[in-house]
Amino acid sequence: MVGLPARGKSYISKAIVRYLNFLGCPAQIFNAGNKRRQEGAAGVQANFFDAANLDAKAQRERMAMETLDELLEWLQNETQPEAGCACGLFDATNTTVDRRERVRQRVAREQPPVRLIFLESICDDEKL
Repeated sequence: MVGLPARGKSYISKAIVRYLNFLGCPAQIFNAGNKRRQEGAAGVQANFFDAANLDAKAQRERMAMETLDELLEWLQNETQPEAGCACGLFDATNTTVDRRERVRQRVAREQPPVRLIFLESICDDEKL
């Protein structure tokens, strides 16, 4: 998923997982924000998300890549030739070109190959 906070990424992810599971395709959400909260960074100050805060940026990147690794591990364990499908949704902002490139490079190393799709949630309604 790609999108700014509170733009519907988690909502869309849950709908996709529900539908794929209904079709019999194993699907699961891996949320980077949940990892941040589990590691005790719930309710952090706004400066934690400031791009100029290099220490916090490194922490956010580490947690995001750990979440992606968990997704890929689950996907490799879940994917079976007879099943034909499995889908892991990486629910994180992924708004920078650099982050998306790191995700692409990490996924490209998987064997058997994993298909990567970036789905962007955009909300341009000024009222929201």
